[in-house]
Amino acid sequence: FNIFKQWRALATRYDKLALTYRGGVVLRAITIWLKALRDTP
Repeated sequence: FNIFKQWRALATRYDKLALTYRGGVVLRAITIWLKALRDTP
């Protein structure tokens, strides 16, 4: 979970809607997943 918190928007949680926050979490998960795929041989 700490890897998600490194993204400023998720750490501060300034979003008023839960849907917007969830969208940020999904976006961050996709970026982490893509970085992991890039590092695999």
